[in-house]
Amino acid sequence: MGWESHVLTIQYAHPFCRVLSIILELLKIRSRKIIRGLEKLDLTLKYDLLICAGSRTYYAAKILCEELDIPSIAIMNPGIFSKGFSVIIMPEYENKEPAHSKVIKVPFSISVPDEKHINQSINELHSRVQSNYQKSWGIIIGGNNKTSHLPKVLLQKNLEAIIKLKPYDTALFVTSSRRSGKGIEDLLQKYQDHFGMVVYSSRDSYNPIPAFTQVCERIFVTSDSSNMISEIVTSGNAFVEILMNRQKFEPNKFLRFISSLCEKEAAHVFVESLGFANKKLDTHDLVEELKDALGALDQIKNNNTVSDEG
Repeated sequence: MGWESHVLTIQYAHPFCRVLSIILELLKIRSRKIIRGLEKLDLTLKYDLLICAGSRTYYAAKILCEELDIPSIAIMNPGIFSKGFSVIIMPEYENKEPAHSKVIKVPFSISVPDEKHINQSINELHSRVQSNYQKSWGIIIGGNNKTSHLPKVLLQKNLEAIIKLKPYDTALFVTSSRRSGKGIEDLLQKYQDHFGMVVYSSRDSYNPIPAFTQVCERIFVTSDSSNMISEIVTSGNAFVEILMNRQKFEPNKFLRFISSLCEKEAAHVFVESLGFANKKLDTHDLVEELKDALGALDQIKNNNTVSDEG
């Protein structure tokens, strides 16, 4: 949006405070005691708008908006916290839409990569890869979520199909995620000789996904994370292949999300054959719609952004 912004990182004072915040919200009670980080807000600055990004920030946003008497924007669906937000930006695949706020629907989770962060990720990737490969494919492995699970036998089948399809001059760069778990990482280790680089997230803080979007010809990603998928369909030029988890029930929001991306030719569901879906989605339409939604506030030049810790 081109606004000046200041980031305030917050967290709940204790894990049970997340549940407590829901109870307090229902009772219309605001308490700073359950949130850490609010005291770091620079009150010498004048804030015109507050943006809260993530489920752990909604209650904190309610506190600050009440104290500062400014409007607010929520990213994703705030659920029980949704009343009172000026605008809610939420993916179109979400199950329920708040009835009492201005809602802007987008076809993906908001992902606007920082150029400096991307360059750092690329430099780190180059430092880890010893051989000079002409091409590369990226594989991003998640794990279980509330609607699906990732059996090792299914992942193994997909890995073997990818390895078989890979051209001889193409490297495979692989990363697990916090959701993967030991069983999946143990499986990846068995295939390590086939990989040009592998990142085990349980013991490595490096995030290669920003680099994958820029250097990989193809990116394979499991279907369990809308954030990971959104990042690769909004950045770079790679063909996107979805590795489907086994679904616990159908339909669900992840299936709706993936179906919409396939319709837009932004992704292809991998079933042992390659697609050619690489149409990238951008935020231009969102910017224009947000300006319209804010109306009189579209001249704002300063804002404060609240983000989840980590």
